[in-house]
Amino acid sequence: MSSPPKRDTSAVEDTEAPPAPTQGHGNGKEGTKEEPPPGSTSSQPSAEQILQSIEFRLRKSKEIRDEAQATLEEMTKAGHQYSDDPKGQQKKKGNETEDEVDRKRRAARMEKWQEKIKELSEQLEDYYAKIRDIEEEFK
Repeated sequence: MSSPPKRDTSAVEDTEAPPAPTQGHGNGKEGTKEEPPPGSTSSQPSAEQILQSIEFRLRKSKEIRDEAQATLEEMTKAGHQYSDDPKGQQKKKGNETEDEVDRKRRAARMEKWQEKIKELSEQLEDYYAKIRDIEEEFK
């Protein structure tokens, strides 16, 4: 009876966008930061930079949501693997067997992941709405 593999959830909390890409970095196929025209003192990000930032966050949200969904499915499968104790050899913890305690813990973790998936799905919809707004603004 082994527990499901632990996953790194530190990325779940990270919602910051990376710094805007600049020319000369990467393989040249990624988006590049446009140079402001000479004499321009605007420190406001360009529409392209905003769009790139939103697209990055959207991709990250999708990755996190997909990972959370995969984890939830693994936990669900694991919950079904460890059914009843056919030999009646489980130790009692108070009035509950170890299996009952484990089942409750798994159920609580699955509920937590379902809430996180719902939250990420809502964030994803917000990002889609922002992208649509920006696209409409530049049409």
